[in-house]
Amino acid sequence: MATTYELKKIIGVLEQQEEDWTRMQKRLEKKVANAPEGSILVKTCKGKYPQYYYSDGKIIKNRYLGIKDRQMIHDLLQKKYDTKLLRRLADNNKILRAFIEGFEPELLENVAYSFSKEQMKEIRAVSLSDQEFTKQWKTEMEKKKENNPISFPLKGDILTEQGEPVRSKSEKIIADKLQRHAIQYVFEVPLMLNGYGVVYPDFTILDLKKRKTIYLEHFGMMDDEEYCSRNLKKIQAYAKNGLWFGEDLLYVFETAASPLSSSYLERLFNKYLL
Repeated sequence: MATTYELKKIIGVLEQQEEDWTRMQKRLEKKVANAPEGSILVKTCKGKYPQYYYSDGKIIKNRYLGIKDRQMIHDLLQKKYDTKLLRRLADNNKILRAFIEGFEPELLENVAYSFSKEQMKEIRAVSLSDQEFTKQWKTEMEKKKENNPISFPLKGDILTEQGEPVRSKSEKIIADKLQRHAIQYVFEVPLMLNGYGVVYPDFTILDLKKRKTIYLEHFGMMDDEEYCSRNLKKIQAYAKNGLWFGEDLLYVFETAASPLSSSYLERLFNKYLL
């Protein structure tokens, strides 16, 4: 089932299409207004060859258009095409506008919100509110983390602005930026990669708009040959398990000479998370 975010994107596409068709209508209206007077009639000779006749809509007998009238044939056929397209565009834009105005991307949420909180306790809603969905997602991630704790615990020397321990100053930067953007995450939730084993992505993130889990890995010692080789295999394992950069997985790299860029991180979040 499509999410509310995906449905809103569809409406956005349809609204853009309506704008494009409206601009096209205006151009065609000008073309038709400046086209030659009259219309063209098309007949076939022996059921095979087209014959063209000019009609001004007044005289009974239409004038045959021959080779010497090729420009008029072209102009009147173009007018006929433009007029037909103009009419169809107008009809479809009316249908499109009626659909956009009548469609309700937040239907499931709106119905749920029409009931009080006390009433909703007795109802099994089809769709959870963002707040309830976030709460359930976070509980699920914390439970995964609790049931499969990482073998090398945190020391607690480096704390985020929220007082959560992380392993490096760069991870603190990432965590604080996620927090400032109100992006929900859980640190080091276990994830099984088939053919590789259990990994602990630095950040397991909720993309609330898509109601989808995304993983963010910070590779902080890429100038260390052994570390680099090990983590390249890890990235390949993500891909083999269907987790691709920009869709399900984000990662940032740094070396001693090229530390983590806060501005790059901001652009990355704007591109994929906000």
